[in-house]
Amino acid sequence: MSTQTLERALPHNIDAERSVLGAVLVNNENYYRVIENLKPEDFYLDGHRLIFRKMVELIEKSKAIDLITIQEELVRSSQLEAAGGISYLASLLDGIPHLVNIDHYIEFIREKSLLRQMVNVAHKVMAESFDQAEPAEEILDRAEQALFDLSEKRLRGGFVSVKDMELPATKLLEKLYTEREMITGVATGFRDIDRLTSGMQPG
Repeated sequence: MSTQTLERALPHNIDAERSVLGAVLVNNENYYRVIENLKPEDFYLDGHRLIFRKMVELIEKSKAIDLITIQEELVRSSQLEAAGGISYLASLLDGIPHLVNIDHYIEFIREKSLLRQMVNVAHKVMAESFDQAEPAEEILDRAEQALFDLSEKRLRGGFVSVKDMELPATKLLEKLYTEREMITGVATGFRDIDRLTSGMQPG
C-alpha cells in the first residue's frame, strides 16, 4: 500500500449525511427510518455524529426534533460550535422540502461507513505485519474475524436491509449450510477469508 493511498480521505458522502439529518429535522417520522439502519458512528463528520446523537437523546426524552430543540441541547452541553454552529444547523434544511425518499441517502451512508471500517481493518493488519511482533497466523486470524464481523453486521441488517439482499436470508443460510465452500460474493483471493465471509457481498 503506497503512501499516497494512506493519505487519501476515507470514503464518505457529506451531502447524503446532510440530507438525512435535514430530513429528520423537517419530518420526525424520518427518524425511525434512519435509526433502524444507522448509528451515530456511521456518520463521517464529527459534527454530524454529534447532531444525530442529540436527535437520539431528544426522542428518548419524548421531545420533538427541530432546529430549536437541537440547538438547545447543543448549547446545554456546550457543543454547539462543535456541531458547526447555528448557521450550519439551519443550512441542513436547504433543499430538504423536495426530498421525498431518504432511503437512498441512508444506503449511501451505510456503504461509506462499511468501506471505512474495511480500510481500518486493512490499516491495522498492515501495521501489525510491519511490526512483526506476532506470528503471521495470529494476525491473519484477527483479520479474518474482523471481516467476518463486518459480514455478520450486513447479514443482520446493520448495513444491508433484508429486502435488498439478492437472496432471502433463510435461503442464503440454507445454501451456505449445504454448500459450505461456495462463494456468493466477490472472492478476495484469500481462501480462509472467502470461506468465512462467503466473499465480499454487494452493498
